This record gives sequence, structure tokens and C-alpha cells, in this order.
Amino acid sequence: MPATLPVDVLRSFVAIVDYGSMLKASERVFLTQSALSLQVKRLEEMLQQPLFHRDGRRLVLAPAGETLLGYAREILAINDQAISAVSGGALDGPVRVGMVQDFAETLLTEVLAQFSALHPDTALHARIGGTLELLDDLEKDRMDLLIGFSEPGSPAQVRVEPMIWIGDARLAARQIAPLAVLEKPPPTVAWSPLAMLPSPPPTVAAPPLAVFDPPPPTVAAPPLTRLFKPPETVAMTPLATF
Repeated sequence: MPATLPVDVLRSFVAIVDYGSMLKASERVFLTQSALSLQVKRLEEMLQQPLFHRDGRRLVLAPAGETLLGYAREILAINDQAISAVSGGALDGPVRVGMVQDFAETLLTEVLAQFSALHPDTALHARIGGTLELLDDLEKDRMDLLIGFSEPGSPAQVRVEPMIWIGDARLAARQIAPLAVLEKPPPTVAWSPLAMLPSPPPTVAAPPLAVFDPPPPTVAAPPLTRLFKPPETVAMTPLATF
């Protein structure tokens, strides 16, 4: 009986080929690099053929991998079409959305609620960041949709909002409005840990030492008093010789 190729393993295989490395493919299929390696090993064991070989740090398709790639794309396309037809167009897999902070504060909560109501079985991954950062993720296929700011006349823009003056209406009527512009940032103040300690108590000056002018005369100490006389020397009489 012929083996059945798992669709999720084929999807990982195609992602590795399209993104050129395990690291980039893992971000697309939401698996770790070790899990991807196990899937490739499992596929090679099923086919009894090596699918990749290494050229330095790059993964290059082996002849069997080149043959499998075309069939894998067809199988995945038919699989996705079948799911879409049966489920009525429901989204498959997590949807990755990026927003700048300005829109996240006003739109994100409502977007999450509406998306959850329309697609209760689909996960939504939201990320907050700068426009340039999110555009880089979109170009590298780490993002499906982003809401940010664009350059004037950009073909990617979907809506243009008029500029609104918030302030004194009389200033808006002038050709030149006196606006305060910070040309130079204030100097940075370096804080040391000691700055948070309370001020030390004031130093109390010690009273000056008394100075004798002239110095007092030196007092000679009295001689020690001899309390007893030393014993007199006693002459020893030689012993008589017998």
C-alpha cells in the first residue's frame, strides 16, 4: 500500500524551499527549527530519498526534492481549494496583523471583537510597531496585513485624511504661524546614585586647641625613693682543710 504524504509536512517542505532556510520557514509555519528538521527527516524516510543537501550553510534541493516540489505545490493548492469550498470561505490558519500605536489605541479593540465574531475558529496575531518595521515584516512575509502611515501618493495607501488645525483659529488664518520649535534638545543631566541620598549634615568645626605661648616649663619628675638598703656583703670563710 503506498504511503500517504501528510499535508502539513508538505507545507513545511515548500516553506523551507521558498524561504531558503529553516529559520525563516519556521516563522511562516509557526514551528521551531527542530520540529521542521524532524518533519523533513520523516518525509525523507517515507520516500526513501534525500530531499536536501547542504552547500555550506545553505540548503539545496536534491534531485528527489526538485521532483517532489512541483507535486507538493499542486497537493497544497488542491487541499486549500477543497477547504475553502467546503467551509464557505472561512479563513485557515492564524492571521497576522500589524498596527502603529496611533491606530492601535482606537481601532485594535474593535477590530479584534469583529474578527472574533466573524471567524471564531481563526487565531489573530496582532503586533504593535513602527510603520517601517511593520513594512519590513510584510515584505519578508511575516505579516499578512498592516495599518500604518504612508508617503504622499503611495500606491499602497487606502485612505487619505485631511489635516486638521487644533488650536487658535486666528493662527490658522495666518500665512506664517508662530510655532515654537525645539531646535536643540536640552543637555542631558547625568544622575548618580548618590543624588537620591539626603544631604549630609553640615560639618561642625572643632574648637581650636589651646596654644601656650611660651610653652609651660618642663617639670622634672622627683627621684624614686629607695625604701631599703641593700644587704651588706658577707665575706665567706674558707673551709678548714683536714
